[in-house]
Amino acid sequence: MEKTPHPAEPRAGVASSPFAEAVRTTSMHVVRPDAELRSVAALRSGVAREARRLSDIAYRRLAEAIISGELPEGVALDVSRLCAVLDVSRTPVREALFRLERQGIVETSASRFTRVVPLSAAQIDESLRLLRHLCARAAGLAALSMGAPVTKGISADLDAWEEALLGGDTQSAHSGLFRCIDTLTQCADGSVYGTVMSEMRVVLERDVRAAEVRVDSPEKVAILFDALRAAFEARDEDAAARSFEEILALVLHPSRH
Repeated sequence: MEKTPHPAEPRAGVASSPFAEAVRTTSMHVVRPDAELRSVAALRSGVAREARRLSDIAYRRLAEAIISGELPEGVALDVSRLCAVLDVSRTPVREALFRLERQGIVETSASRFTRVVPLSAAQIDESLRLLRHLCARAAGLAALSMGAPVTKGISADLDAWEEALLGGDTQSAHSGLFRCIDTLTQCADGSVYGTVMSEMRVVLERDVRAAEVRVDSPEKVAILFDALRAAFEARDEDAAARSFEEILALVLHPSRH
């Protein structure tokens, strides 16, 4: 029986042509096994994930340094030195700085400098008002969605925050507040308030740490904390929102900037 040639092979007695060679080459290299295609896709996906991971690491470490004051207001940021400190290439550092610039935490000039933006009293006051509004709405949404495990968790966070406030421990008060905010953000996940709080967290934490923590009426603060716990237990949206907003208004004040 005569063997049927492969479509890409020339028939016996037919001279090969550049076109026929191109067809044979194309047929051999364009059609890849499924396993090879999956391998290439996985490699590309892995490279993209690694790039995002390095960018996220650079962003978090720079944000933490700015929030803590390790990189103080107005300080110039040299990309080459940041690369050396963070042990990453220029691309993740530039992406991290771009994210921080979008949030108003750093400012860049193509020909002159990149620096940490100095804070003003007006900026801090604006951030505190935004924080009160976002936390109030997130607390209300969280109250509606709370089950027993979440209620227990937020109660422990509130206990730690209240103890730090009434004890005059400013650093622990800041940490306690943002543990509460993280819990509220998770409860409000999927809502516009949860999304905005997540996106604005670094800005808010930087500005809150620059604010003054002062408790002028410990008795009133304690009453509001009790009211907030009761609101979460009762799943009372309005009462939770109102109590959280009033606590923030009583204990956080624009600083002496």
